[in-house]
Amino acid sequence: MLFGVDFKDKNFVKQVFRFGAPVAFQNLLSSSLSLMDTFMIGQLHNEAAIGAVGLAAQLTMFLFVTMFGVASAGSVFISQYWGADDIKGVKKSYGIVLIGCMLVASALFLFVFIAPDRAMMIYTNEVRVIEIGASYLKVVAFSYLALGINFAYTSVLRSVGEPNIPMYSSVLSVLVNLFFNYALIFGKFGMPALGVVGAAYGTVIASFVSLIFTITVSNIKKNIIASPLKEIFSADLAFIKYFFKIGSPAMLNEMLWIIGYTGFNMVLGRMGENNITATAISRQVENFTFVFYNGLCTACAIMVGKSIGAGEIERGKADAKRFMLLIPMVAAVLGAIIITFRRFILMPFNLTEPVFNVAFVLLLITSLEMPLRNLPYISIVGIFRAGGDTKKGLLYDISVIWLVALPTTAILGLVIGVPFPMLYLAMLLSEDIVKSTLCLKHFISMKWIKPVSTTANLSDVTQN
Repeated sequence: MLFGVDFKDKNFVKQVFRFGAPVAFQNLLSSSLSLMDTFMIGQLHNEAAIGAVGLAAQLTMFLFVTMFGVASAGSVFISQYWGADDIKGVKKSYGIVLIGCMLVASALFLFVFIAPDRAMMIYTNEVRVIEIGASYLKVVAFSYLALGINFAYTSVLRSVGEPNIPMYSSVLSVLVNLFFNYALIFGKFGMPALGVVGAAYGTVIASFVSLIFTITVSNIKKNIIASPLKEIFSADLAFIKYFFKIGSPAMLNEMLWIIGYTGFNMVLGRMGENNITATAISRQVENFTFVFYNGLCTACAIMVGKSIGAGEIERGKADAKRFMLLIPMVAAVLGAIIITFRRFILMPFNLTEPVFNVAFVLLLITSLEMPLRNLPYISIVGIFRAGGDTKKGLLYDISVIWLVALPTTAILGLVIGVPFPMLYLAMLLSEDIVKSTLCLKHFISMKWIKPVSTTANLSDVTQN
């Protein structure tokens, strides 16, 4: 028992590893690949390339976060319908998630493919960075649709407690990507040496291989993904209205959050080439640790959502309390590890001394702030949404970013011109202190427990 929270429940530990470990492992592989890409690009002795690919990756992040909003809306239904053993409701929700992810991916592909330079200009005014990033984006845009479809499949499989197929798909994707990146960046195995563009081709190839694997295995196993199309796309107008009534706050939440986050990048991307590169590397390392939080958050959403959907409210509360304490504990440990070894972490990137020094400080700031930064994440994504409350996360996320953090960052960076590390620290703290306080208050109130079955009659929206 720690702070009144019991961690001795064997079923809790078992389910955390069952649902969280495959997701964490999958994301660990993806983050490891991203780090390896950066290492390889660093060997080209072109720091501008590291910064360019880091900024270009923000568009992929934009894609994933927007799709995550669609998937989060779906997971509110899917996890609770799954807990209530309503398979028809699960399939209808899956169909809406799939269409939503495909639409988002297609729209971003058209924009990036047609105007890759303009896409880069959103984030920076550095001419060399824009040029390199645009050449990368022109190719990598072809991966978006495959990533979108696979993202929908992955989110649905996780929500119904089947995380292994996405994990194996990710393993295959990483291996394929690593091989082609190495071959096409440096011209190995008889392939052309394409530098940064080679990394883009590797991503495209791996994304389609991963999608084909997921579809093939799902058809062999006859799981939810392989359901007949007439069942997947059978949602009537009443169900669609119900879905968007409950799920639209989650979708709007992620969309407005990533637009606000883009605002941060627009400020940081105008602080000079060295700072752009240092930020890209710091974020790569932070993303590497995020795999653990993402795994725990996924397990939390499944476990809490299933309990609430099955009417086991006290069980859902108990698990939520455990995760609220577990996340900052894990973050503190990971932050301490990064602080201790950050000099060794940065060495393989082949950085000049000015970039190394800035990245060294940014890693310290990020590591110290990790426990605070991930508290709102587990609260909003793992607990509030799983409990059926999609509105409070929208309110907290958007109001804090748009009214507090983004104006603070813009004024300090573009008007006052404070030193870059101070700007980075202010950006993080101005968002996370306020948001963490609001999330803790709402969590303690327990007003986030809102089973979807009490919002509307399930039989009315799933039986037709």
